[in-house]
Amino acid sequence: MKNPTVETMSRKEAEERGIAVFNGGSHTFIDLSEMKLSEDEGMHTISIKLPNGDFVTTCIVPFFTYDGGKSGTVDFKYHNEKAQTTVMGFENGTSKVISADLYTLDYKKGE
Repeated sequence: MKNPTVETMSRKEAEERGIAVFNGGSHTFIDLSEMKLSEDEGMHTISIKLPNGDFVTTCIVPFFTYDGGKSGTVDFKYHNEKAQTTVMGFENGTSKVISADLYTLDYKKGE
């Protein structure tokens, strides 16, 4: 498996390079496109150490058996047994908050 490319840059530089941006802060770009995840490997987890010493993991799970990896999930988890976590979803000017210990985002590539 090829190691991913990891780069940190300003929002402006990310925009200039065509990388998705979210806010005005620094952006870290991780390129997993060359990793060629297969059904055998199935998924890839990224572990992020936060300033408070805790970790957040995100796991990319492409669905190769259904559509060759065009859809899948991205799972998120905050690792601290004593913490309570919530997630907000926003759509059409409204929001919804849920509390859990693992969150999943489903995706399907637009054609």
